[in-house]
Amino acid sequence: MGLGLFMRLLTSFLTALAIPLLASTTAHAAEPALPDLPDLFGLYPSIEFYKVDPYIQMAAALQSLDHATALDKLHAMAREPNARLRVIVLSRMLFAPRPGADLRPPRLPPVTFIGGTQTYWPQEPIEVVDGVPFLIVIFFSAVMSPAWDRDEEYLQYCETNGDWSSIHYSVKTTQQKREALATLLKRVGSNKAAILDDDQRRYLEDQIK
Repeated sequence: MGLGLFMRLLTSFLTALAIPLLASTTAHAAEPALPDLPDLFGLYPSIEFYKVDPYIQMAAALQSLDHATALDKLHAMAREPNARLRVIVLSRMLFAPRPGADLRPPRLPPVTFIGGTQTYWPQEPIEVVDGVPFLIVIFFSAVMSPAWDRDEEYLQYCETNGDWSSIHYSVKTTQQKREALATLLKRVGSNKAAILDDDQRRYLEDQIK
């Protein structure tokens, strides 16, 4: 067997092997599941649950699907009894206000806002900075109340009143996440009424680890 023929056969074999592996990876990314998302209810001043990476990966996986399929996946997750506001975070990431309109924030349990002010945060309970979704509230209670928005309820509201966001989510490097955090801290620091203490700074820093 000549070297040229051997190389062609080897290339064909490797290509055939790579295709099913790639398909498997793509299929896995296209099957979002609620347990892949960390809980929001950490214990102040630590952030024992919420991390930005799984939410970025989930949003990217949903955006890789056609719109109808992505919405079906979101609704399926939102209907799970242990959704616990996680689909609300995805809704804030994936929907944007229509021109000339606003999307109301979700009705949440008692919270305090990073820096002690609410005026910054049009996407509460998160702030998306360069594609990185920081949790900018600290919850005082994890006990669900009928007064709060349920995930399915708020998702339906966003679907009715908002548009699919033009922000394209992708996995971020450590440096990109640090730069996004620096931008967020600068934004908070520009408000003279905001007071960002060391615990709150660590609360944000831990989200990108």
